Amino acid sequence: MYPLMGREEFISFYKPLLNFTNDEWTRFINTMESRLPSALRITNTKFKNKIEIFFLKEKLISKNKFFRDVYDTVHKGTSHKDFIINQTSVGHIQKQEIVSMLPVLLMGLKENHSVLDMCAAPGSKTKQLLEKASLVVANDCSSKRLNILISETCKIPHASYLVVKHDASALPVFKTDFDRVLCDVPCSGDGTARKNPQILNNWNIGSAANLSNLQYRILKHAINFVKSDGLIIYSTCSLNPIENEQVVLKAIMQDDLEIVDLRKFIDHNISKDFVMRDGIIIKDENGLRTNFEDLKKCIRIYPHDNDTGGFFIVGLKKKSVQEKDFRPKICKNNFCEITDECRSKLEKEYSLEKKTLICRGKNMNTIYETTPEILSTINNSKLNIMHVGYKIFEQCNLNLSGYRMKNVFNKNFDVEISGSEPIRAKMVYKEFRKGSVVVRLVDFDVLIGGFSYGNKISLYISNNLQKALLDFFN
Repeated sequence: MYPLMGREEFISFYKPLLNFTNDEWTRFINTMESRLPSALRITNTKFKNKIEIFFLKEKLISKNKFFRDVYDTVHKGTSHKDFIINQTSVGHIQKQEIVSMLPVLLMGLKENHSVLDMCAAPGSKTKQLLEKASLVVANDCSSKRLNILISETCKIPHASYLVVKHDASALPVFKTDFDRVLCDVPCSGDGTARKNPQILNNWNIGSAANLSNLQYRILKHAINFVKSDGLIIYSTCSLNPIENEQVVLKAIMQDDLEIVDLRKFIDHNISKDFVMRDGIIIKDENGLRTNFEDLKKCIRIYPHDNDTGGFFIVGLKKKSVQEKDFRPKICKNNFCEITDECRSKLEKEYSLEKKTLICRGKNMNTIYETTPEILSTINNSKLNIMHVGYKIFEQCNLNLSGYRMKNVFNKNFDVEISGSEPIRAKMVYKEFRKGSVVVRLVDFDVLIGGFSYGNKISLYISNNLQKALLDFFN
């Protein structure tokens, strides 16, 4: 049992460890005790340019000097508050700490990559992954946090997406060839003291010591999922080497891993002026100072360098190629393909092509689109599945098929409308054949679903989307 420590013990632990000059230490501790600037990221949607134009006109918000598509927000003033709330509610904007964006930006992610996010909730990094990766599996052990993750990540449809609930250190091995595995592990979080001031007051070395074993087990287990030439990203929002370099050193010494310097993945999304410090050369488990210079390839982010929170991140890969004899287990799950009868009904009204459509159990009130690879995964793995793909249809008695489009998948449209009035009324008076329609909103070049009664068209616009669209007319 460790005694409650606090600010003074935080200082006595970190001051000799970080080895800053007196002036730099003063800047470090003063920054740690100052309020964290808030930031937001514009997501990659068709609304991106319009949001950028709005922000350029808005005096209370400015571009972040280090990261592309990121804006700094100030705590005073409310003239832009409703706009940010409305755009965030539909996924056009993501409020996210600057340092939280680093793991995805530094993993060398490509559009054809598959990624496992082992400790995903509440989902800000998962949302980044979904904007670029071809397949994303998100895992967390907390139902409450996963509900938040699903709500947030499903604002933007993604068919090749799976959410599961497991202890990350014991996640069933269901796929062994992920291009990237992200381990943003549970940590003591002392790097977040700027937004959680009580952390310094209650600081306790035991918080880090108690978590290091779990952190190592998660990192070790990640090896089972990554392909031979793939990359594991390990990160924490802690500054403590017990949770960082010490965990990494143990993995290197015991698990045939080597460090990859993630600085080589810095691209146009991150300014070269963003300060990334080297990792710390630490003592081993026997208290002896190691000469493992590769630990310097770890990246440390100190709050006073870039006016951010504190963060640690490192890339790891396998030293040697390991052939795996992987045979997934066949097992039942709570998702299955829709029946032939249901598909036949849908095809009377919609062009489904070769879409992979599933439902939850026998309940076909909602139909989801996914991909053959995700379907194969859930049919052959003992996973506790929370969410698959995205909602594409939901039951509606008006439609010929008995279903209306929840998210438009067509590339073609039936009707074009412009202006704010149809959006405000969620309806437009227009002659068109009775049945489902795809409507193009000319002002945004966006497609939405609707239903034509013959002389008028009802638009499927949620209240949140309605507010977000009207922002641009107001």
